[in-house]
Amino acid sequence: MKKIRGKDQVWISLQDAKLSRRHVVELAGQAQMTVMAEFADSSDRILLLTRASNPPRTTTGLRIGSPGFLTATVVIVMILTAVGCAAGAMTERPWLLLVSVVVGFPLIVGSFLWMRAAPRSRRVTWLADRFDGSPSLLIAPAFHGVSPELVAQMAAFFDYYYTAWVRQNNGRLQGMAFVRRNIPAHRGTDTDGRTSNTGDAGQF
Repeated sequence: MKKIRGKDQVWISLQDAKLSRRHVVELAGQAQMTVMAEFADSSDRILLLTRASNPPRTTTGLRIGSPGFLTATVVIVMILTAVGCAAGAMTERPWLLLVSVVVGFPLIVGSFLWMRAAPRSRRVTWLADRFDGSPSLLIAPAFHGVSPELVAQMAAFFDYYYTAWVRQNNGRLQGMAFVRRNIPAHRGTDTDGRTSNTGDAGQF
């Protein structure tokens, strides 16, 4: 209820909430919210809850709390930390070097762990925000901690269809390529019969 109350739209992972679908729907009904969309795989079930008067939407830009905002914040602070370390080493201010190391080291470690540390419902919300109307998208399921099947289902809901896995030059998988469908009548595709083809995907 704390996640739902006061929201017009909210993504809920049943794995994260540790509740049954029936229980989540009952609580949503108490908050005058309904299930607008539902996605599931063998590991989890994702529900999009909205109010009847508020259709589902995506948020663009570096809003506070988004992955882009957090990443930009960490990068900026790390740059300032490096500048502080350099200034402390080259001047007679050892306290500046000490402070920079004490602040910077946790941020460096945190920059690699913050996405995994976030609740699954929050990560799914960030994933949904990626489908912002751009003509094409490249999404790494592992970065969001979500299976390719769930990513493909969410993409289809936002009128994107899966095209191929994309590899880096060294052969490492980079992510799933999606293209926005211009015909509203079609709701996208899934990865059945296609995820095994992780070979040449061309330029994206």
